[in-house]
Amino acid sequence: MMMRSITRIGVAALLLVQAAAIPVHAAAFPTIQPYVMDNEKIGFTNGEKVVTPPIYDSIEQYPRYVVVTAAGKKGILDAKTGKTIIPAAWDSVEIKPDGNIAIVQKGGWFQYLDLATQQLSQKKFVGAHTYFLSDAYPDVVVMGGEQTMMLAPSGKVLLPLFAGKISFVDLYKVADDAGEEKRMRYAIASTADQLTLYDPVTMQPKFSLKKAEHLPQDGAKSAYIRVRVAGKEGLVDSNGNYVLEPKYKKLAFWNHGYVQVESETGIGLWRNGKMLAEPRFSDVGIESGTKEVYSTKDGQTVTYHAADKAWSYSFRPGAEIVHGDHVLGQDLKTGLYGVVKVGGEVVIPFQYPRVEGPPAARLLVRQDGKKGLLPGYELPMQEPQFWFDTLTTIGGSYSMLSIQDGKKIGLYSERKGLLLPPQENRVIHYEQQDGKVKVSEPDGTTLYYGYDGNPADPGKEFQRHLTDQLRTSETSDKKLVLIDRKTDQQIGKSYSRALYYDNAADLVIGLDAGKDEADLYTAVGQLITNEIKVRVKEDSQEGMPVVLVKMNNAVYSIGKKANQSGWALVKLEDDQLTALTPFVYRDIQARMMKDQTLLVLTRTDGKQDLWVDTKEQGMIKLEGAVSIQTFPYLDGVLVESEGGWDAYSSSLQRKTSGNYRSMQVVENYGEKNRAILMQDQKSGLYGLLSIELSPMTPLVYESIRATDHIFLQVRSEEVASPPFVFTTKQHFGYLDAQGKELFKTNRVTK
Repeated sequence: MMMRSITRIGVAALLLVQAAAIPVHAAAFPTIQPYVMDNEKIGFTNGEKVVTPPIYDSIEQYPRYVVVTAAGKKGILDAKTGKTIIPAAWDSVEIKPDGNIAIVQKGGWFQYLDLATQQLSQKKFVGAHTYFLSDAYPDVVVMGGEQTMMLAPSGKVLLPLFAGKISFVDLYKVADDAGEEKRMRYAIASTADQLTLYDPVTMQPKFSLKKAEHLPQDGAKSAYIRVRVAGKEGLVDSNGNYVLEPKYKKLAFWNHGYVQVESETGIGLWRNGKMLAEPRFSDVGIESGTKEVYSTKDGQTVTYHAADKAWSYSFRPGAEIVHGDHVLGQDLKTGLYGVVKVGGEVVIPFQYPRVEGPPAARLLVRQDGKKGLLPGYELPMQEPQFWFDTLTTIGGSYSMLSIQDGKKIGLYSERKGLLLPPQENRVIHYEQQDGKVKVSEPDGTTLYYGYDGNPADPGKEFQRHLTDQLRTSETSDKKLVLIDRKTDQQIGKSYSRALYYDNAADLVIGLDAGKDEADLYTAVGQLITNEIKVRVKEDSQEGMPVVLVKMNNAVYSIGKKANQSGWALVKLEDDQLTALTPFVYRDIQARMMKDQTLLVLTRTDGKQDLWVDTKEQGMIKLEGAVSIQTFPYLDGVLVESEGGWDAYSSSLQRKTSGNYRSMQVVENYGEKNRAILMQDQKSGLYGLLSIELSPMTPLVYESIRATDHIFLQVRSEEVASPPFVFTTKQHFGYLDAQGKELFKTNRVTK
């Protein structure tokens, strides 16, 4: 198993641990807990006393067991008592999750240990592997070698020891009318004399076949098992019945349930109990896009067949499926090209000497060199309806094509067909910035098409409804304007960057490219930013470019007047925008506390002022922060000022008065236990403050860390460990979620 290092509490914080706990602080743990020496050796305590000496290099904790490593060798301890189940003498140890067995290895040999009885298997194996079998046995362990057996993690023997090997086969069948495939995995025990297939739930044998060998499925989905008997291959169903007798040289599973069969006389094709093509052909094939078409090759003849009906049609080699269920190929006698519908008649007569394409399109070429398009997949298959000399793809896509017949130009869509018949003096080009095909007609009109072949109106495409009364539109110079939906009249100026609606603030924002200020409109189109404009973030690649924060019934942001260089905190209430502060800020952020939004305004000198809207007391301000920490689960904020760190409530009331050197959140075991770690300004010692901002411990510890940040090898959240580890000059110990000392040891030096 992988070796994992241990995170240390400082370089020399964890010194030697005496061999007994201090009973006055003792509290019994449900499972043994590790302690660490300064030389990184680990021992264990039960909370009342030390139960193992510090001799281990690393650990892996499970709910009921602990895997320990000493001098590169592994062993197992009982997680409740610390008793040694097996000593650290093994190269690897793997405990199955929630199971009762462990796989142990020494040298090249594997054994299994029944953890309930603590009995080690007498038999040694060359390998041990875990597989999924079924919902009843999601994990099974196969111990393999000259002799093989299969176990459940509970220790139950599913297949007792036998001379042979165990393999698994996945069988598929249609479960319902919707065609949903159902997979069932089976276990197969193979010996020199027979193979036996076992039910994956009851583990009872379903059938046995004498002198049969299980062969791989080649990764294909099949309802049948490939077997070899006396050197010949066949297929068996899940009940042991032969659906294809073992008399073929080789079988190969293909998609859609097809099986290629090879015999001394040739190659054939089988599916669902029926030999579609007897094994006498030089080759057979199927189509990936349709399961009802297959082909056979005999000499210079390729014949396509419909699997569900008595139909076939022969071509020269090189024929291919087009349009889903049509075959494009050459007539056997004339060599001319045509198209036949699978299961039907000739759709396009065999009268074309050549075909061209893809990639751009499939073209039929007449004797005179004129070209015609085979229809795209969304159009009915028919003979070409128009002819031309050349075609050109538009915008790098094959979905729209420009066709030219002499001096005439036309437009074709793979989805819609011929959009514009060829005509002289027509100009077609691709507008990359809009992703549109632009057509300039001889009469001066301009047409636009999207890549789906539908006509497009670039002006209308930029019309977007914002509110019940407002929408956007695009001007001829590619700017956006706000339109009253009732009167269809423009409101306000045009904007070169964006017009968007902020749902939370119920406001429309207009921005110009390269500008650091924006306009605000109400949902009915009233301009709010007449004298004061709101700020646009410099880097707004992520999130909204304008910070608008709704608290209570007001919206807050920062804004400035034309004659000001700085920004002020502004409040929008009753459609009136007013400045609440002098114009001394450069930025605003909204930070989330547990039940409150905090506004963080940065001054031009880099200091931060904090604002909250308390509703009852109005806006409250805290000035001069150097930096802050907020958390969505913390009903307050951690603030660094010139004097140090302190905690403040969500209404910005100071809750501590220590001016601490540092404050940070520590959390344990998937965020189940959290506290705020405080460091004293003068002594540098640590203590804990609760998430509710009440004291948990005095400032007397050299270090406090989350337990799972110290002992990284916890293998399950079910392992019950105290949340925090502490050290002092005299002690190493644990704290509970309330900061109470549960266990500590005296520390001594060598």
